[in-house]
Amino acid sequence: MDVTYTVLTADIIDSKRRFYRPEEVLQIQERLEFFNDEIKEDVVVKFSLSRGDEAQGVLRSPENLLPILRKLRYRFFPLAIRIGIGVGRISTPVNPADSWAMNGEAFHLAREALDEIKEKRWEKTRLRTENSLLEKGVTPILRLLDLIQDKWTAQQWEAIHLYEKTGTLKKTAEQLGIAFQNVEKRCVAARWQVVKAVEEEYQEFVSELIRVSSG
Repeated sequence: MDVTYTVLTADIIDSKRRFYRPEEVLQIQERLEFFNDEIKEDVVVKFSLSRGDEAQGVLRSPENLLPILRKLRYRFFPLAIRIGIGVGRISTPVNPADSWAMNGEAFHLAREALDEIKEKRWEKTRLRTENSLLEKGVTPILRLLDLIQDKWTAQQWEAIHLYEKTGTLKKTAEQLGIAFQNVEKRCVAARWQVVKAVEEEYQEFVSELIRVSSG
């Protein structure tokens, strides 16, 4: 079986309407370093910026894709990003530090997916792959999560990010300096339990799909 990779190519929405100061670009680069460290077990090629408004990286597998997408959006917030995902082969040697120097089917599929949603205000994430079952199964999930996460406030993003790290409402509240009831309210309003359940069920689906395909 050919080795496949998962390429994520993201760009900042309406970036051409803004003037990016050097410190703003540097801030995004610093956030990406935190992101790379956070998902290091899944990363083949670290995420990095190109032209100041695009980020790209390579994952080992699409199995943990949903929480990775969410964490990437968190690192860019309040800037909104659209993300093209390509699952396929890579034709050049893997360069762990620079995906922009690489090429192959996965990169072309990610770019194709990104270009397809540039004119769609209601869709911010799309996956393309030769595996039709994976693509058809994931597409509606991505669309629904886009609709949910697009409504998250800065307070909700922060509460969810910290809650996932600390594992308790009390520890999250202590770090935020608020009552734990308020953390719970933010998570409930963001439909966090539903999002988390979808992420876990998606992982089970993709893991089983990969297992069957490998067999």
